[in-house]
Amino acid sequence: MVSAIVEHAYGRLQRERLIWFLNNPNPENFHHFGMVAAPPQGLFLEDVVYDERMFINPVPYHYHSWDEMDKMLCDESF
Repeated sequence: MVSAIVEHAYGRLQRERLIWFLNNPNPENFHHFGMVAAPPQGLFLEDVVYDERMFINPVPYHYHSWDEMDKMLCDESF
């Protein structure tokens, strides 16, 4: 996505195409148009803010169907 914004800033990507990329952010779309990922140099994470509720009630437990399969396949007689 950063590559699309940079391409638009340099005038190499039309506004309509940029909007299309924003509405269709599938990585295959970027590859199809020959766009590469932006280099990580100069990118850094700053000023991260967490909602206090995340510490009181962490992200709800999530399990996958294979978690149930593991339970069924395990021999609990040991």
